[in-house]
Amino acid sequence: ARNELELVEDELVLQGVCKACLEQLMEVSQEYIWQHQRFNLTLSTASTETEPRHLKGTVRFGDNVLDEWLVVSMLLKLTKQFPHL
Repeated sequence: ARNELELVEDELVLQGVCKACLEQLMEVSQEYIWQHQRFNLTLSTASTETEPRHLKGTVRFGDNVLDEWLVVSMLLKLTKQFPHL
């Protein structure tokens, strides 16, 4: 079992990764006009045995598949920049 200090350290690392990812996403999509809702990346709210804390992305793109493809492109860029994701 992990001790409290390890859990806090993991949380801080995950928060840092989320912040770095958001900064990268803003660079890519800063001037992009989203149809409904811009892509948002957050930390999951809880950790369980079957679902550990993780980054979670959401977007509402409606009929505009360009929004969807931009999200795919951004996620590919993030996984190349942060291979541990």
